[in-house]
Amino acid sequence: MTTFPKALLTATVVAAVGVGIYEAIQASRLRAQIQNLQEQQTRQIQQLQRERDDLARQLAALREENQRLARNTAELLKLRGEVSRLRREVNAAAPGRPDNAAAQNAPPVVAPAPTNAPPVETYSATAHALVPWGAALVTGGWKTPSGKRALVFAVPKRVEHENRVLANQVQIQAWVVEAPDEAVGRLGLKQFNTDDRFSTAAGLLASDQREAILQAAKDSEGVDVLSAPTLTTVSGRQAQVQVVNVHRTPSGEEYLTGPVIDLIPTISPDGQSVQMDVAAQLHYPVPSPRE
Repeated sequence: MTTFPKALLTATVVAAVGVGIYEAIQASRLRAQIQNLQEQQTRQIQQLQRERDDLARQLAALREENQRLARNTAELLKLRGEVSRLRREVNAAAPGRPDNAAAQNAPPVVAPAPTNAPPVETYSATAHALVPWGAALVTGGWKTPSGKRALVFAVPKRVEHENRVLANQVQIQAWVVEAPDEAVGRLGLKQFNTDDRFSTAAGLLASDQREAILQAAKDSEGVDVLSAPTLTTVSGRQAQVQVVNVHRTPSGEEYLTGPVIDLIPTISPDGQSVQMDVAAQLHYPVPSPRE
């Protein structure tokens, strides 16, 4: 039987106890480090959650404010169109018959021609609709001095830069098409016809319908595309499309002929469509009366 010296056994026991104490200390340190890391992660998660909640509240407030501004601006555009219509009606009714008997018995007075009045006829429309990307909002349908119908098309499109969609921007392409009644019926747009100079009629055409109708319009005799401008704007911001000519009255006053289209495109919260608020005006030249 092998025996070991007592001193050797004692040293071995002491070494084993020392290793056990060292391992216990290391384990305690590791547990403390892990606990510290967990506490740090918990604090970071709570901080990120607070920041997320704050940002979500800010985003909701901004969206609500953006929608409120869009509604206010749309109402402003609508009121502008109504004011323009009322002004035209007032001007048309201005040379009315006198009311009192003395004036009725008076000899007629021939007023001189108003040389300062711009020789234009103005047609207005307001339209509001939620339009999918690539679809067309259609309004107008006025009977113009040429005897044809004028229709306005407005198409929202996504804006891309370096193969990346810009989330807050909208490109608007607009067409003003003038066509005879027969061609309007053939194109399936007769429902927009109006004999008034102010219109609130509006409709939507899917992208394939819009392309087919515009192509058929270009191929139809007597159909004219008066303008097809394009602009890019920020969601919720008012923009204007105009393709106009500047003229002067004999007295030097400037006036415009051509289409002027005010619009506010607001991207929907789900990003799949655009709320379009449109106020269109078409200023047509009127031949001067013969002397």
